[in-house]
Amino acid sequence: MKISRLASLIGILLLLAVLAFSSKGEAQTPTTLTIGSVIGTPGQEVAVSVTVHATDVRSVQVNLAFDGARIPVAHGKGGPALPAGWTFATNLAAPGDLRFIAFSPTGATAILSGSIFTAHLSIPPATIPGELPITVASQDIRDGDNVQLTMITTNGTLVIRTPEVVSNIATLMVTPAEVVSIRINPDLATIPVGRTQQFTAVCTLTDASTRDCTSGVVWVSSIPAVASIDAAGLATGRSVGQTSIHAEIVE
Repeated sequence: MKISRLASLIGILLLLAVLAFSSKGEAQTPTTLTIGSVIGTPGQEVAVSVTVHATDVRSVQVNLAFDGARIPVAHGKGGPALPAGWTFATNLAAPGDLRFIAFSPTGATAILSGSIFTAHLSIPPATIPGELPITVASQDIRDGDNVQLTMITTNGTLVIRTPEVVSNIATLMVTPAEVVSIRINPDLATIPVGRTQQFTAVCTLTDASTRDCTSGVVWVSSIPAVASIDAAGLATGRSVGQTSIHAEIVE
């Protein structure tokens, strides 16, 4: 009878020990904090997510570390999984050290599951491509009893790549400037029969320049019987009357 009671007592003690161990194990379930990895190019601003999975959380403080010489400009924002009503603050504590703080102003706890912060890093245009580690410099996540929770962290990486250039090739041929107009000098002349009159031509080109083109045009008199004109622009009066003098460029 005594042996039976002793066995029962031992069984009860073992059960209580198992329950206590189980309860303790549940209380110490680790919180996970993951820093995202992103790809960016020089001159671009990238957003790196800070994801937390935890229960019974009242406050969170996380400091991210990165190469402040390569990324001199950074700022933080609250993520979509940050509980509504929580107080949030962020600042660049030092070059390469971005701090996030969030807490429940009422002391009420919440379940965190997802991206609670985003770190926005500006990559300078002259940055040399390569990998830039983003690590958890420090962290402090507390529960409703103000006890710091155990946390498993996963660091991230910013991969800086040379921008991809999509191109094609076209051919452009530039030809000599072309004549767009001809001015004849003089534009009005009177000579007696048997006398001559020298006409000159000035050409305006597509590049807005001008040049003497007297010898490069074809000279034509509309009524050769009144006045003829030779290839050099020299007109000769043949009979009384009026004629038109034309200067033409033949393509």
